[in-house]
Amino acid sequence: MDSNPPLIGGIELDLSHLYHTVQSFGGIQQVIEKKKWQRVADAMHIPRAAQDRVSKVDDAYCKYVLPYDLLSVEEKERIEAEVVADYEKQLNRENSSDQQADDDDDDEFTNECVTKGRSMSLSVFSRIARNTMSMWYKQVPSPEEVEKDYWNLVTEQRRHVVVHAGNIDSSVHGSGFPTNRLIPFSKHPWNLKVFTNNPGTILRCMGPVSGVTIPTLHLSMLFTTGCWYRDPHCLPWIEYLHSGANKIWYSVPAQSSERFHSAMTDIMPEVCKDTVIWLPSDCAMVPPPMLVGSGCPLSRTIQQKGEFVIIFPGAYTSTIACGYSVSESVYFATRDWLLTASEHFQHIKESCEPPTFSLEKLLLGIATDLKENLETCQRILPLLKTLCENEKKYRTQLTLMGLKSFERLPHVEIQDKKKPKKRSYMDEEDRECEVCRTSCYVSMVVNSQDDTYYCLEHAVQQLHGKHLKSWTLVYSYDMDELQSIYQKLENHIKQEVENSSKMDASSKKKSVKKK
Repeated sequence: MDSNPPLIGGIELDLSHLYHTVQSFGGIQQVIEKKKWQRVADAMHIPRAAQDRVSKVDDAYCKYVLPYDLLSVEEKERIEAEVVADYEKQLNRENSSDQQADDDDDDEFTNECVTKGRSMSLSVFSRIARNTMSMWYKQVPSPEEVEKDYWNLVTEQRRHVVVHAGNIDSSVHGSGFPTNRLIPFSKHPWNLKVFTNNPGTILRCMGPVSGVTIPTLHLSMLFTTGCWYRDPHCLPWIEYLHSGANKIWYSVPAQSSERFHSAMTDIMPEVCKDTVIWLPSDCAMVPPPMLVGSGCPLSRTIQQKGEFVIIFPGAYTSTIACGYSVSESVYFATRDWLLTASEHFQHIKESCEPPTFSLEKLLLGIATDLKENLETCQRILPLLKTLCENEKKYRTQLTLMGLKSFERLPHVEIQDKKKPKKRSYMDEEDRECEVCRTSCYVSMVVNSQDDTYYCLEHAVQQLHGKHLKSWTLVYSYDMDELQSIYQKLENHIKQEVENSSKMDASSKKKSVKKK
């Protein structure tokens, strides 16, 4: 049997709803004999604009539902009991602390309520969005109507509703903001394409990074959901609604994260992990009254087209789309974020979550550029010192363990694009530690036989007592270069402090003379 769900007008058909609708018309025999398929389609609010909707409903029932419909009552009860037992078994396996997830097992249960869908053009997405809206409403609904119906669907769990969303890299398919320099708004500081190069955000030192410093376009339709989420790096971000329907936002501030954790543990313990980053993305939506009733403070706002929403560092957010819309977002970071950046990345590492970008790359970008202000340079100096110390410590340990193979990795900006890359670890996004999934920007240990990657810390742990003939330490910077970068930054800070002191002294002298 075809495992792909049946589609009508681009919308996934709710087979359970189809079964119960047919039963409400007297069963399959009555529907066939009295030709009630059109009434069935109308009762399910399948859009009349959908091509061959009546015949497709008929075909879907015969192909997917009829085998179940023809079973006896006892057989149906037995199958339902088996399904419930299998669900509970897999749920327990998912929540078991000693269960290792197998990414290659297609049958593995997953809590995610947002999964990868099929690729489609913008026109197809727009058509599906229109059909989805016409299934639920005869006229444009208010945000309050959408909100009420959405939470009824979530809490009652009687309908199988599938909607789509799209996240698009604006560097590939274009931004919703003007980029033509002849248009005045193309240079406006609130244009998110310009915003990423604002002197106030330190992330600009990394250059273009997909999903971080490159704005992302978001396509939504009715009931498109952004599940409860907090950026693991605790970065602030900004989202602008270009056009379309409103978007409902819920938020829990960073200072209430413990109360949010406690509330979620009480309400949905099965989705809460026993790690620092305890809430996986795309897995949980909880009605606001339940969170508030559990002692968690919550804010709500409705974003309209032409409005910005700014998410503060560490805040948890979730969203519900009220219809077809196009929005755009990008991350940023002030120098204050550097005070806790190392802690956030350590939490990511301990939780075995892949970071979106490399903190090492950011620090070295700021340190080599030397264009940031004095306070920013002062804040990264201890972080850079720790980086150098750890690199020296682990490289020394690996050498003492017997590692003899070393390979220099060209910096991304100086690689010759015309020459073929030797190995996959030339791609920065591929340099992920097998244990902690951290991004290995400065150095890593690689097995030349099976392309296994370790960060230096876990290489020391995993390779202790093993033969290291097939292992190579691959690095972007040698220790002399790292020490030189650190020394230049330290000298730069001293020079800036001296210059600042001289300017202050000069200002005081001028002030005395005036008196």
